[in-house]
Amino acid sequence: MLYQQVASALRFQVASGALGPGSDLPGEMDLASEFSVSRYTVREALRLLETEGVIERRSGKRTRIAAGARGAVPVMVGPGVRITARLPLAGEASQAGARPGEPVLIAEYPGGDTIVYPAHQTVIVTVS
Repeated sequence: MLYQQVASALRFQVASGALGPGSDLPGEMDLASEFSVSRYTVREALRLLETEGVIERRSGKRTRIAAGARGAVPVMVGPGVRITARLPLAGEASQAGARPGEPVLIAEYPGGDTIVYPAHQTVIVTVS
């Protein structure tokens, strides 16, 4: 869905540090123009980001990046690394620094090492 692509682009801006906690987002019309989508699509993207806790929306005020929104952790993966996404098993959410019920990324490395990352603040970087 198009709104998910807009949400992903905004998430990336937060993860990259282009938009930090407390930063105001441009207005809906400006975002619609920036992403070449309708205002409705922007609203759906913002709704999604609000439910994820990435942004805070208040009536009559600018939408801003939530205080708890953090930049992403880059995870370098090379050949043979398997990445899967799923809801965490018992204890994995706290181990990964994710909130309960949030998806995690499982990185399985050659040799048997497995690391759990919070999906909402992880960027996968492939290396050869």
